[in-house]
Amino acid sequence: MQYYVYILISHVKLRWSYVGSTSNLISRFQDHKYGKVQSTKAFRPLELAYFEKCDSRIKAYERELYLKTGLGREEKKSILDKYRSGIACLPAGRSSGRTLGFPACRQAGVLAS
Repeated sequence: MQYYVYILISHVKLRWSYVGSTSNLISRFQDHKYGKVQSTKAFRPLELAYFEKCDSRIKAYERELYLKTGLGREEKKSILDKYRSGIACLPAGRSSGRTLGFPACRQAGVLAS
């Protein structure tokens, strides 16, 4: 089974972001989109700025924790700066939400609520 780590950004509060992990990226984004997740409900509409695949739930959770602390926050900031400026140079195995092929927000393929 594939697991994902993802980063959401808000269109309401600039510079706000949320890091999470899931086994079903589409379903989890829909939960965020429709206000079913308390911690992101007030920041809708949301956009999937970044996601990466992980081989296991444990690896996804460890990566999520990393992006929420210390050096990981710096990496997350770098990822989001590149995303906001439209640069699509991400490490192998990692993707911008722009690559999912969902209805457009700013560019083709962005998940947005």
